[in-house]
Amino acid sequence: MISEKFKVDITTAGNLHSYRVAFFRNLNLDNLKTTIWGFDAPSWLNSSKIKHLYMGRPIYNAEKAQVFLGAKIVINNLLISEVEGVNVRTFEAAGIGAFQLVDYRPGIEDLFKIGEEIITFSGMVDLREKINFYLSRPELRKKIADQGKIRALKEHTYEIRLKSMLKHIFE
Repeated sequence: MISEKFKVDITTAGNLHSYRVAFFRNLNLDNLKTTIWGFDAPSWLNSSKIKHLYMGRPIYNAEKAQVFLGAKIVINNLLISEVEGVNVRTFEAAGIGAFQLVDYRPGIEDLFKIGEEIITFSGMVDLREKINFYLSRPELRKKIADQGKIRALKEHTYEIRLKSMLKHIFE
């Protein structure tokens, strides 16, 4: 059972570094119930425009799963340093069956079927359009999240990845 405090339109888990602060400030989600979980912004960074979204702390493990499953959409905005890959949040959200919108990276196509198992976005206009589209389609969100979970559990668990890595190392 998901706690009421986690039932929101949009959530993310990640520290309030300069890119994430600018990202959410420019996304303008004031009309949606939105939460951001992670470590606070450094004192030199003006995060006042999104401070009302910040939940005051990071989340881990079962609580992170509850937060992700309680949200209609998990936004996974990747750092520019994740040039062709994705972060662990991509697999965490997919693995528990949460619906996510993730920054497009070329490598994601090797991991999930875009449009069937995961939804990507390219830029703020595209993200805002997809938020509006998917918020009004709970059945479609569930279908995509369920397919993403099947794929994540079939191919992207730590056990499966470690076995593959060790196989390549020792061959």
